[in-house]
Amino acid sequence: MKLEVELPDDLYDELMSRLVEEGVEPSEYVRRLIEEDMEVWRESREEEIEDLLDLSGALIPLYEGDLGKCIRALKSKLRELEESELEDERIARRAELVEELLEIVRACARGSITYEECLKACANVLTSEDRRFVLAKLEELRRKKSSAPSGKVSLATDGVLIKGVYFPAEVEEYEEEGGLKREYFVQDVPLSLVYDLKFRDLPPGVTLMIADEFVEVSRTEDSCYAWKEAYFYRKYWLPPISLDDYVSAMVAYLERMGHSVYVDVDDGHYSVQVTVEFDPETSIGEAVEKIKDIVLEAEGFADELTKKVDEAVDRIFAEAGIERRRWGD
Repeated sequence: MKLEVELPDDLYDELMSRLVEEGVEPSEYVRRLIEEDMEVWRESREEEIEDLLDLSGALIPLYEGDLGKCIRALKSKLRELEESELEDERIARRAELVEELLEIVRACARGSITYEECLKACANVLTSEDRRFVLAKLEELRRKKSSAPSGKVSLATDGVLIKGVYFPAEVEEYEEEGGLKREYFVQDVPLSLVYDLKFRDLPPGVTLMIADEFVEVSRTEDSCYAWKEAYFYRKYWLPPISLDDYVSAMVAYLERMGHSVYVDVDDGHYSVQVTVEFDPETSIGEAVEKIKDIVLEAEGFADELTKKVDEAVDRIFAEAGIERRRWGD
């Protein structure tokens, strides 16, 4: 194939000078230029693919125990892989891997598997390069277990060990007389795991959120308590009494029983929060069941008042000779 190209004088002179320096024919020189350009393109494309395949943005949150952030990062990475226009079989394989990881981490977030089981499962599906994050964390957990006190619940730098099972925790530090204090907040702890533990088994400063129960159990330096909240929504509330009156009845009942109550109202959402103190010898399971019963009793008291109001309205309408109809039914 013959190619004729007209060049400006200055560019022609520069080309001739290069050919003399290189000692090659014009066709050979052009071939070298094309190969060099293709090599630059291939390197650039490979870097783009490697960035796309990189999972460190999701594995680092997993290492830190932030399951929510890990799930969000994996979902974002999956979208990137699926929307990529680059043609490479590694991209499709990596998308399948991310879907597997998402399933594992979501199971851990639901409480179906422990954090340690989650790490082991992730390590089994990851490639050797990416596996380093989770293997390092597993080794850290192994060291924590081997050096942990013999008690049923013990503290780590960034989490809590409960009967040998590690749970990542939100840790807050604050200064107090006597030095630096730490508080540990652990989410999604299965009730079955801690049911027989007593409050005295918890180190001071530990709060456990019991999975699926909406109950927190805590021990401080001075007290042991359980906390539970009940949610109500004005949008879905039905008469005969207002939601404000219903919540007032619940609060009155709880306060008469000597319990601490706090009501938070935000954009039509009512949160009735109850705190009950317990003896250090009380089991976690007993405390959870007790505070659930207390909230149900308060709701039962408010329901009974609602029934009485409803009957009174029926009587007043009947005395006035008016039929009481449910227009929304």
